Amino acid sequence: PDNSVQTTAVTNTNQYPNSRTVADGPVYSATTADEYIAVTYNGGDVTINLYAGVTNKGLVIKDERGRAAVNPIHIVPNAADRIDNQTNYSITTNYGSARIWYNAGWHVI
Repeated sequence: PDNSVQTTAVTNTNQYPNSRTVADGPVYSATTADEYIAVTYNGGDVTINLYAGVTNKGLVIKDERGRAAVNPIHIVPNAADRIDNQTNYSITTNYGSARIWYNAGWHVI
């Protein structure tokens, strides 16, 4: 057998967010305390404004209302930050979500 490739298993004991924040309005400004943002607003599009990126900090944003195909959720980074080198990222699938991570820019993972 070929033993030149080794795999190391990593156990992430914090793979799920510990807290849920509800965004029930057209605009929500995320804070560094947020881990999971549940979008429940039914009145139209929603904008989630991100905080200035903090290295190795992540965030999950979820369409819990099931309306993102009609009323998208727009995720907007702070100032010069980008999301995968773009000025914003939108959730456009009903019940869709975005798991993002910051390391020299926001990245959708």
